[in-house]
Parts: sequence; C-alpha cells; structure tokens
Amino acid sequence: MAGHSNSGDGSGKVSPAGRIARQVSSLQASLLASLREELGQADPDQFATAAERLAVDFGSVTATAVDAARE
Repeated sequence: MAGHSNSGDGSGKVSPAGRIARQVSSLQASLLASLREELGQADPDQFATAAERLAVDFGSVTATAVDAARE
C-alpha cells in the first residue's frame, strides 16, 4: 500500500497497521501466559479450550484493528 512502510523490508519501520498487529499479539501472549499459570498444570484441556477461543477472538480483534488503521 502506498505511503505505508513494510515491516519486512529491512528498514526497521513498521506501518501503523503492523504496529497495531504487534501490540494485539503481545496482549494475546500475555493473556496466554496468565491462562497457563492459572489452568495449565491443573487442567490442560480447559487451558487448551481457552487458548483456542482466545486465538479466534484475537484474530477478529487484530483484523478489525488493522482494517481501521488502513482507513
């Protein structure tokens, strides 16, 4: 897209959409770590189910945020 930096071009610049995607990914990783601490050892199946739901929900959040950043 014209006017946006490509985060994979080696320049070190990240587009607004890329920055948002990274921030959302960081939040997801943080929540997964918390879930693992709370549920991982005690109930691995519940952790897996929660992690799957979280991934789906964060995919939607990321898509919406990136679309908004590009408008």
